[in-house]
Amino acid sequence: MAVRYYDKVFVRPAGGEFTSLAKSALSSWGLLPTGAKVTQELGFTTEPDVTTAMGDGTDEIGSEAVNCEMQLVGWNPAALAAMRTELINRKVDILIYDSRLATSGWVIFGIQVYPTPEIGSNKEPVIKLSGKVRYGSDVNPALVPVTLT
Repeated sequence: MAVRYYDKVFVRPAGGEFTSLAKSALSSWGLLPTGAKVTQELGFTTEPDVTTAMGDGTDEIGSEAVNCEMQLVGWNPAALAAMRTELINRKVDILIYDSRLATSGWVIFGIQVYPTPEIGSNKEPVIKLSGKVRYGSDVNPALVPVTLT
């Protein structure tokens, strides 16, 4: 798989899971925040969450977790209040894709993310969105590839 630069981020309240989505349906999702740019610091990762050591030296993975880390620049300070209202203590689905390969992307279902502003001297103001969703290893994963049509 080639390198991708995920520059499109769409968020909606947590809903039904899917593996294929018409791009026209993204009009009902929100691009957060309006006018902001996603930095290359975007990352979705999975990891074992709860493990049990087995007698043969291996670990049984009982649950997994998906981590979301991203940074947004070029945002209006008024957007922070709206993001806090829409994101804090709410489950959302986050879809990302590279606009140069607009036929595929990745989505995390049912994650809670927290918007953290980083304001400092000699740097651009950044909003970091970070969060984690946990799920049993015997259910559908929360991080899945999607086909965009």
